Amino acid sequence: MIQSNTSNPIDIRHALNALNQKYNSYLSSEGKWLNGGFETIVTFEENPGDSRNEIVHVKKEIYMMLPAYIREEIAAFLPMD
Repeated sequence: MIQSNTSNPIDIRHALNALNQKYNSYLSSEGKWLNGGFETIVTFEENPGDSRNEIVHVKKEIYMMLPAYIREEIAAFLPMD
């Protein structure tokens, strides 16, 4: 997994939801394996140092299976360390 500490988890959720809308046809055909939409490529974990913030983990194996044009859009709002 890849960890991102630099983005707001709420913004990430909104951006992933927007991708679900934008690439709805992809999700209903080639992307059926993403059962829960693009949200399935990340997990959110409470930050033990600051309970108000969450740490975002990107599931690299799933992320890398996405087409390059979708990975590029995700990388624009989800910087990865």
